[in-house]
Amino acid sequence: MSLIAIPRAFPTVLLASLAACASPPDVAPFAEATRTLHLAVTSTARSAHDAIAASDAELAQRFDVEWEHRIKAIEAMDEYARSLVTIVQAGEEGPAAARAVLDSASQLFATLGAAYPLASEVGRKLEVGAVAAYRAYAKDSAARTVGAALERADPAVEEVADVLALDFEAMARIFEDLRVGARTDHIAREKQAKPVIGHVQSLEDEFEELNARLAGQFDATLVPQAGELAELLERERALPEYVEYVDGLRAIEARYDAYDAAARTAADLVRVWGQSHADLVRAAELGRTPSFDTLLALTADLLEVYEETRSIR
Repeated sequence: MSLIAIPRAFPTVLLASLAACASPPDVAPFAEATRTLHLAVTSTARSAHDAIAASDAELAQRFDVEWEHRIKAIEAMDEYARSLVTIVQAGEEGPAAARAVLDSASQLFATLGAAYPLASEVGRKLEVGAVAAYRAYAKDSAARTVGAALERADPAVEEVADVLALDFEAMARIFEDLRVGARTDHIAREKQAKPVIGHVQSLEDEFEELNARLAGQFDATLVPQAGELAELLERERALPEYVEYVDGLRAIEARYDAYDAAARTAADLVRVWGQSHADLVRAAELGRTPSFDTLLALTADLLEVYEETRSIR
C-alpha cells in the first residue's frame, strides 16, 4: 500500500476553504471599543473646556487647539474601525474587498497626516517607517484577500497607535499644568474675596513654626500657646467661607484627577486598540472570532472614568 503525498499548501487551502464556508467572525467589539473611545474622549474634552472657560476663556481656547488634533485622530480611528468591521463581517473576499481595506487604512493615515503638523512626533511617524512602507505598497497593491490587505496595513496601524498613545499621555501632562493654574487662580480669587482665608493661612504658618520650635527644643511654656492656637485654627477652619474655599479646591482636584485618568486610560486603550488590529488579521484569515478581552476590559475602564468625569461639575 503506497502513501499518497499531501501537498504542503494543503493546510492553507483547507483553512481558506473552511473560512469561506463558515460564518464571518464577530469582530464588532473592535468597532464598539473605538466608538466608546471616541465618546469618552470628545465628552471629556467638552467637559474640560466648559470648566476652564468658566474662569478663563482665553485658556479654554488654547486648550481647544491642543485637543483638536486628538479629536480628529479618534474620529479617524472610529471611521476606520467601522469600515473594517463592515468589510470583514460581509464575508466577501477578492481584490475588491482587499482594495476597500487598503483604501480605509489610507484614509486613516491621510486624516491623521492632515490633523497633525509634520513637525510633531505623530507627523514625523506618518512620513517614515511602517506607514511610509505601507503607502508605497498601497499605491499599487497586489493584495487579493481581506486578510492579506489587513496584514499589510497592520504594522503601520500598530505603529501609529503607539505614537497616538504617547500623544494622549502628553495630554495628561497638559491637564496637570491646567490643574496647577486652576488651583492658583482659585486661591488668589478666594483670598481676595474672603479675608478669613488669609487669616487661617497665617495661623497655620504660626502653628507650624511653633510646633517646629517644640520639636527642636521642648519648652513647656509653649504648650498652652500651641493648644490655644490649635483650637483657634479649628474654629476658623469651620467658618462657612473657609469651608466653601476648601470645597472649591477639592472640586478642582477631583475634576483634574478625572481628566488625567481619562487621558491616561485613553492612551492605554489606543495602544491596545493597535495591538488588537492584529486580531482582525487572524479573524479575516481564519474566519474565527478573535478574543478582544483586553480591549473590552479597557473599554469598560474608560466608560467608568468617563461617567466619573461627567458627574463632576
